[in-house]
Amino acid sequence: MKSFFGFLINDWRRKLVAIAIALALWSWIEGRIANDNDVTLTIAFTTEDIGTPEDFQLLVQAPPGWVLTSPSIGDTVKIVIHGSKSQVQSFKSQQCAANFVASFIADEDSNLETVKVLPEQLNWMRPNDAKLLLDNISEGKKELRQLVFERVKTATVTLTPKEISVTGTPSEAHEVRTEELVFSPNSVTISGAQTAVDELLAEIDSAHSADGSLQSSNLLSNLQIADGTRNDTTQMAQLNGRWSPKGIEMFPNEVLVEAKVRLKQPLSMTFNPSFESIQVIPPSNPDAVGKWELSSWEPQPWLVTSPHFKDGDAINTAWISEHVRLFVLLPNLIPDENVTTLKVRLEAHIVGIEDPAEQSFYEQHIVVAPTTGSDNDMITVKRKQ
Repeated sequence: MKSFFGFLINDWRRKLVAIAIALALWSWIEGRIANDNDVTLTIAFTTEDIGTPEDFQLLVQAPPGWVLTSPSIGDTVKIVIHGSKSQVQSFKSQQCAANFVASFIADEDSNLETVKVLPEQLNWMRPNDAKLLLDNISEGKKELRQLVFERVKTATVTLTPKEISVTGTPSEAHEVRTEELVFSPNSVTISGAQTAVDELLAEIDSAHSADGSLQSSNLLSNLQIADGTRNDTTQMAQLNGRWSPKGIEMFPNEVLVEAKVRLKQPLSMTFNPSFESIQVIPPSNPDAVGKWELSSWEPQPWLVTSPHFKDGDAINTAWISEHVRLFVLLPNLIPDENVTTLKVRLEAHIVGIEDPAEQSFYEQHIVVAPTTGSDNDMITVKRKQ
């Protein structure tokens, strides 16, 4: 035991140097031993002039009117290369990428075309290094890649609430008026592989079908309503993430969506005007049009409604009696003396609000009108004799 230990420590400096030299030599030899390795490239696609791919990317260009469908955009492919460790590391260190320009002549009734490609047929960014690493691959390992292209189909879709899903929950007293969604623009153009576009159009048809088998076609990304909100929501929507990987594009690529958030039980109260309460705004030129007076009008109930207020809020019967008035405007009456009676429209206005901003708010958010089907907003005026 002592002799073995003595052997280890005897002239230990030379032994360490020898070991270090052996390890360095082993590492150097291993770096020059050629082995099979692989390079993983991510599929990208363009219909424009071929450009420079990013590192570890295979950029494919299709002929006009065609789109790559297999492998899908974002998929990866592995390509076998043969070289030493140092050669492979150097190749992968920069500009490890390739592109391929597909060229074929398809029959008019053909919607699918398959192009077979060998790794050495790709346009590598470092062609000399790629050739060196690909030349020594055995024929059995030169995997033939199949690129499948499909003819492009374009369609125009008119946007309705069926093309988007609404997520999120407004306040307990409010609801989203999904049936009243507003889109700007109100139509989009979709373009992509015929099979994928047909699938999307079929979902749109299903969403609009009488049986309602689909609540939404999910053409657009979801409209997110802030939880607990009482306010309208405006948001940009893009093409739903389901369709982009299938090569579908949407033009324009964003759509403005407006959603109304309203009370579940909005204000709806009765206003009972009287003939005596009607206020007359006289003409600015009475000498030209003559003198007029109210003639006949049978009072009927009017409705005071607002999606922004609910029953039981500050707006009640007393508030309506104090602040809602009917007006008849006489400035633009016909000066013809032969005309003795006219039908003039009554207008309802909010009055008695001191704050101009508050006055404007009520005017914009409260509707006062006769009941449906009534012409009680018309009153007869007659010329004074």
